[in-house]
Amino acid sequence: MAVYTKIDTVEMKDFISKYDIGKLTYFKGIKEGISNTNYLVETEQDKFILTVFESRTVPEQIPFFMDLLTHLYDYGINCPTPIKDKKANIIQSVQGKSACLSKFLYGKSVMSPNFVNCKGLGRAMAKLHEAGKNFEQTRENMMGMNHLRPLYDKFKANLDDIRPRLHDEIEECLEIVETKWPKQDELPYGIIHADLFPDNVFFLDNKLSGLIDFFFSCNDFFAYDLAVCINAWCFEKDFDFNVTKVKNLVAGYNSIRPLTKEELHYLPMFCMGSALRFFMTRCFDMLNHNSEDFVIPKDPIEYLRKIRFHKNIKSYVEYGI
Repeated sequence: MAVYTKIDTVEMKDFISKYDIGKLTYFKGIKEGISNTNYLVETEQDKFILTVFESRTVPEQIPFFMDLLTHLYDYGINCPTPIKDKKANIIQSVQGKSACLSKFLYGKSVMSPNFVNCKGLGRAMAKLHEAGKNFEQTRENMMGMNHLRPLYDKFKANLDDIRPRLHDEIEECLEIVETKWPKQDELPYGIIHADLFPDNVFFLDNKLSGLIDFFFSCNDFFAYDLAVCINAWCFEKDFDFNVTKVKNLVAGYNSIRPLTKEELHYLPMFCMGSALRFFMTRCFDMLNHNSEDFVIPKDPIEYLRKIRFHKNIKSYVEYGI
């Protein structure tokens, strides 16, 4: 989440008038995250989230996200379901950009998750994967391994501005994932969230209450989704790898959908690949940051350190699983 599109009170009131949700009473921009513009909106009736889709979201793919959120909610996943306006439309336009209004989910993100939070996340993620099996639409992972080299080509000339002398190391990592990544039919594959960072998971009284920000959702390996979470949830602030958190994350996941031996075998590769993905996008965002945007670019070096950690892992058992 972030604020790129500035909306004033007059425009927000006009937008809310399209819905049968009462008059606008309050709104504010949400600066966490990096991809789309988001506002907390309060009316006489309830709270909502207004999302304005920015350049990283392809307009033609927005109906996929709206249908997916509705499907997952119908299958018991507590996620921000889109709201229809008075004319039964879900997708709107704000300053020439696609937008939608969604139900507000109650709860708070936990920036220093404990092992109970990790276990709850594992269960919720596995339930999401199971629920997605009945969703007929598909979407390619536009941040998947086959898209990393074209992304890298856009900023590699300026990589030294992030940290000098990284070219050879990143080229080596790209070659590894390009040559050793499994084929689609080799492992369980389907709808994944692809961005389940702590700020996209809500808790109430230490119990998981909802998942948000599904706008990177796509079809990919289920175990890759788990790897994204291992990187985002199981390293401490001093970059120590927390085995207890990984054990609980995987135990929660296995309680709903047990991982196969093949998935576990590829887990170190998925962890390195997902770390490479977030290193790449963070580099691109930092090098193309506009200081006028109400958003804080995230540090790519955090994920460089995670790439190096996973590159030295020879087997999933080294994770303590």
